[in-house]
Amino acid sequence: MKIREKYTCPLEITHDIIKGKWKPIILWQLKYGKTSLSKLEREIQGINQKMLLQQLKELIAFALVKKKEFSGYPLKVEYSLTALGKQMVQSLIIMQAVGKELLKKWTDTHQKVSNVHARTNYVTFFPDKSKEPCMSLEYFELSDKELNVI
Repeated sequence: MKIREKYTCPLEITHDIIKGKWKPIILWQLKYGKTSLSKLEREIQGINQKMLLQQLKELIAFALVKKKEFSGYPLKVEYSLTALGKQMVQSLIIMQAVGKELLKKWTDTHQKVSNVHARTNYVTFFPDKSKEPCMSLEYFELSDKELNVI
């Protein structure tokens, strides 16, 4: 990940650190507590181990995530949020709330929404049903015609 030599705004560095498809989702998952690499890989649908390791390495370099290695066999590694990582998750919670509002407005104004299943009560962007869905939107029993699904 390239970091600029000069920033004109604190938001620029924050954006550069967490930009991309996977970092916010990894941070979101880590908000539930310490976890292993294999569990993260299972719970983040669509990410492969190489990409997960690369993203974790960058998050560790920016002190958002810490890695604890245990001696012995089998090798055990645990990932968790640092204090700074927990602060970043608070911003993701706000972003999630704004995203819910935006999705609701798009649905209410009958704009085209992709990947929506009108017969469910919410769209889940995170597969682990034992935890609160990441970025979910509750619907008001809309039909396929009302949603104008792509």
